[in-house]
Amino acid sequence: MASKDARHQPRRAPRRGIEYGCHKLLNQAGTERSERRLPRDARLCGRYRALGGRFRRERTTAAASVVPMPGLKIVPVTYRLSDLEAWKDGNYAAVFGQSKRWGPLERLLADKARRRRNGRIRDGHRRGDARFFGEAVAAKSIGEACLYGSFKWLTSNLWVGHAKLPGGYKSEFRNALHAHFGPDLAVVRAMAIGLSRQLPLTKAGRHQKPVAPDLWLAAKNGSHRFIEVKLSDRGDTISESQLAGMAVIATCLGSAHVVSVEVFNLHCEREKPSDSRRENEEFERYCEILRTTGARSH
Repeated sequence: MASKDARHQPRRAPRRGIEYGCHKLLNQAGTERSERRLPRDARLCGRYRALGGRFRRERTTAAASVVPMPGLKIVPVTYRLSDLEAWKDGNYAAVFGQSKRWGPLERLLADKARRRRNGRIRDGHRRGDARFFGEAVAAKSIGEACLYGSFKWLTSNLWVGHAKLPGGYKSEFRNALHAHFGPDLAVVRAMAIGLSRQLPLTKAGRHQKPVAPDLWLAAKNGSHRFIEVKLSDRGDTISESQLAGMAVIATCLGSAHVVSVEVFNLHCEREKPSDSRRENEEFERYCEILRTTGARSH
């Protein structure tokens, strides 16, 4: 039987290993120090995933099993040229139908297109342009309520924490992010910031940052579709930062959630869809960087 003195000895503090340090660092993801140190610490931790806010350590060896991640889906979608011309003229009902049946996304896109068209007319243009037309066509083809997700939520601390946002759509979007991915958002942001070091430089000499797709559909069955929309027949191609953003979503969220990342390539009925090999190759390259190096730059 242990002596009385031994029973009253203070308990030894638990060991705090590298995983603890990396976890603590992610809880401080809003600081400049954490952004600078995270890729190195993540590398030391081995490959890790956010599963309900926890880390699961894996040995980073050639023999390690790799959990399948969602691949990039390229979806060809046709549109009518008459709908595009009506959109430029401000006739948004040509795409969405009667305004009394519009949902929040339809109203948001129509409002953005209307304000852009009015600005162009003030600048001397005769009509609007094709901006937001692709998102409108994609939303209509999906047939379910989507969220407009073209915000900087992958890299901005504003979307991870609970800092005050202007009321309205942005607040609703952040609430939806926290409801579905709350424990994982800090990991997503940290990995996206690390991956930015692999992206091309801007004219100002800074690295581009991964950006989120245009649309997010949280389906009733619990799955999530993230969709980037491009008018491919009009020279609208997906950028490196957009492919990197989709790679971050697929890699960081794909192990704990049913996630798909998709590119809707819109083309007129008279045109053929564009080749998508480059998009797939670049997407896979960014996914491999995230899986094997924790987005650490070399």
